Amino acid sequence: QLGAPDEVYNDPQTEFVATFLGAANVVEGVWRDGVIALDCEQCLRAPRPAPQMSPQLGSQLGMDRIKMVFRPEDVTLGAPTGLVETPHHLGRGEIIDVSFTGATESVTIKLQPRGYTGPPPNSHCNGGPDRSCNLVIKAVRTKWEAKRLRLAAGSAVSVGLRSYKILRG
Repeated sequence: QLGAPDEVYNDPQTEFVATFLGAANVVEGVWRDGVIALDCEQCLRAPRPAPQMSPQLGSQLGMDRIKMVFRPEDVTLGAPTGLVETPHHLGRGEIIDVSFTGATESVTIKLQPRGYTGPPPNSHCNGGPDRSCNLVIKAVRTKWEAKRLRLAAGSAVSVGLRSYKILRG
C-alpha cells in the first residue's frame, strides 16, 4: 500500500499493513443485512456504503465473512453502568490487564456476551451455540483518561469505538 504515513496508518487496506504499522485489533465477524455480528453476541451497525466484499459461499447466503480493524487508541472505556460517548458501542467488558507506560496506559479487555449496539437481539447476533466470549481487545488511554476512570484487573467497563475499518477480503 502506498500513501502518506498518516493515510496508511489510519486507512490500512489489509491486515498486514494494519499490524505492520503499529498495534491493531483485528476482529473477525459476519456482515449480514446491515449488521456486523462479532463473537459473543456483539453486534455493530455496518457502515454505509458497504465495502466491496470478496465473492464467496457466504455471499450467496446473504452473509459475508469480514475482518474489522481498529487501533487501541480508537477504543473508549467508561463506567459499566452506561454507554460511552462514541459512535459504536461494543458492550461491557472486563479488564484483564493494565500497564502504566508513562504518558499512556495500555489496557487489555475481554468483552462480555450480549453487547447489542442498536439492532435488537436476533439470530444475526446469537454468538454461536455455546454463547462463550473469547473476544479480547487492547486499548490505550492517556494519563488524563486513566485518572478520570481508575481501572484494575477485574474491573467492569463499558466499551466503545471511535472508529473502525472493514478490511478487504
